[in-house]
Amino acid sequence: MHRHHLAACVAVLIIFVLGAAALSGCGGTTTTTAPAVGGADTTTAPATGGADTTTAPAAPTKSVKVGVVAWLGWPIGLGTQRSAEVMADTVNQAGGLDIGGEKYTVEVIAADDQNNAEGSRSAVEKLLSQDKVQYIIGDEFSGGWLQLTEEAKVPVVSVNPAPTIMDPKYKYSFQGSPFSSQFVEFYGWMAENRPEVKTVVCAFPDNQIGHIEADITDQAGKAFGFTVSEKLFYPPDATDFVAQAEKVKSANPDGFIAMGGGPASDLLVMKAVIQSGYKGALLQAAPVPNWATKAFISFDDVEGMISSAYALEADPMPAVAQVYWDAYMAKFPDDPPEPLGSNMVSILFAGLQKAGSVDPDAFAAAVGSGMTYESPLGPGQMIARPDLNNERTVDTVVALSIKQYAGGKVSVIHAMTVEEALGYMGTFAAASAQ
Repeated sequence: MHRHHLAACVAVLIIFVLGAAALSGCGGTTTTTAPAVGGADTTTAPATGGADTTTAPAAPTKSVKVGVVAWLGWPIGLGTQRSAEVMADTVNQAGGLDIGGEKYTVEVIAADDQNNAEGSRSAVEKLLSQDKVQYIIGDEFSGGWLQLTEEAKVPVVSVNPAPTIMDPKYKYSFQGSPFSSQFVEFYGWMAENRPEVKTVVCAFPDNQIGHIEADITDQAGKAFGFTVSEKLFYPPDATDFVAQAEKVKSANPDGFIAMGGGPASDLLVMKAVIQSGYKGALLQAAPVPNWATKAFISFDDVEGMISSAYALEADPMPAVAQVYWDAYMAKFPDDPPEPLGSNMVSILFAGLQKAGSVDPDAFAAAVGSGMTYESPLGPGQMIARPDLNNERTVDTVVALSIKQYAGGKVSVIHAMTVEEALGYMGTFAAASAQ
């Protein structure tokens, strides 16, 4: 799940270190709840996301073009394209997206960034000049081409929490991923609900990603009152984790955390630690969907593990997550979603509905003045970044869930609220500022 995820991880650390001013300001932002985005008009759209089989909805006479820039050879990138298409299909089949009392067909046009900044910029140039898109779901390279979209007055919702894209000079740029909050939420919940975990040993890949996430964990320990007694770094291409597992068993901490290596490495390290005979708490701060976990190890191999999770893993799912899941699996029955991109699409649809217009200035004003929304990942809220001299709500917090593996099954044991997430982030930021 990590791709070049380096840009995101670097940005996450920068955001966290920037201090309490940004996060203490988050909770005080005036917000307006936009309509749920599982269907078109949520008061009349069928719950399944399909059209009413008894009375077909009138065909929309207007449309809105949405570009998706992503590396389509990477699970998150492909998942972003598919999420946008599935969510567009859902509202289109229900009669269109209701914007200001008029129904709009949503047209999605994807462009592959080829996993590099030059390819990303070329993709955006094509979307703007040839495809004439009105909005863009942006990639991790968005900082390199925002000048183009600003000049064209095309709003962008990016999977890129880099501070540069939230500079006040950008009127149409918004950060739409949960990267800013997900690790802090998990550590805050863990400290509050598993107070017996006072010491942890952590395993990370020995690369920049791993060292960044190790620093985040150190800071979280100081904020929430647990001690990182040892950090183990392994070669990024390692497949044998016996040595690290033996160190964990020997140290015998209250808890063990593996993160930064992506699903395969993180889960294989965890499996080796269990096989070593370690009996402490197993912890996973990154939300790896259970269907991705199955691709590498069995649930029995991580018995007792506690992890962050998306709302898609709840049983029953929240309504918005259920609509998304049903539509996605109907279209891709053999390939469950990598759903990160669905959060950006949710922000886009909610912003258009709140604005009541496809006008870019109206959209920017609607999203930038405070907005809550529901996404397949969980409830979200746009937040201000006063630490970047930006009082507009250009960043987001997504309240994730907590799940546990037990008896060969996985279940969500807590669905976090936005207020909880903001509280944990405020505690973290205050400690980081000291």
